[in-house]
Amino acid sequence: MTEIAKKDSKKQGASIGFVVVMLMVAGFSAFMTWVWNPTELYAPGLKVEGGSGPSGAMSMAASPMGAAMGGGAPAGGGGERRRGNRRERAEEPVVEVSHPQLMSPAAGAELAFGDTKFEGVAAPGTKVVVFGDGAEMASGVAGDDGKFEFNVPMQAPVPNVFSVGYFAEDGTEIQKVDDLGLKVSGEASAEGVKFALARPVDNGSVAKGDWVIAGTGKPGSRVKLTMDKWVLGEVTVGEDGTWSFPRTVNQVGESRQLIAEEVKGFGQGVVTHTIKVIE
Repeated sequence: MTEIAKKDSKKQGASIGFVVVMLMVAGFSAFMTWVWNPTELYAPGLKVEGGSGPSGAMSMAASPMGAAMGGGAPAGGGGERRRGNRRERAEEPVVEVSHPQLMSPAAGAELAFGDTKFEGVAAPGTKVVVFGDGAEMASGVAGDDGKFEFNVPMQAPVPNVFSVGYFAEDGTEIQKVDDLGLKVSGEASAEGVKFALARPVDNGSVAKGDWVIAGTGKPGSRVKLTMDKWVLGEVTVGEDGTWSFPRTVNQVGESRQLIAEEVKGFGQGVVTHTIKVIE
């Protein structure tokens, strides 16, 4: 090998060695970046603040990703944050609903006997009450996601009119739909029926004005109705095992004791429900 060839070989070896050293330095630098701030590799601009180690708090600095996300998730938002090598889930945001709406069942739907799921959207915390002839059948509350869902029993005696009311946490009425146009198919059977006060439910509410007390019992028996020790009257149970008693109340905001009692030798059943008259 000539002297010139030897010199060229040494130069090439030095160049290769330099490249290898630089690659090792770059790899080590990337590794340290991942250790101290892993997001810098995958989301440039997402920096660690409040410390020089993995325990520092995270914040979004100016970068293309930061600009697209508006500088990071808002306080209380449902975004994902990093704390060192760990991911933390921020609290889910409370949803704003412009107005309450019943999504199911649809207006005018035909329902069957048994439980029917009522669902829809309303402002979080809104109480949703389903009425049958002005007396509460069931209720539910909208969650933080703005959704509500609860079952309403479709049972004899079936009300003529179904309505729904939406109420704020302080009891103020937000909105009311007076007639949902719902119908229940099928016929009630008196076989095996028991004495019961179906509407209004215990600790439920009734609408100011005209509403109907309703329940079941042995056909031909008599039911005595009392409210706050005042006798409202008596009603005879029909051949289908149902009874109903219309009532008008105009004084709102007070809790009342409604008592239904079997009388005249057919039984000794007594049912007491606490109710409240609302606007």
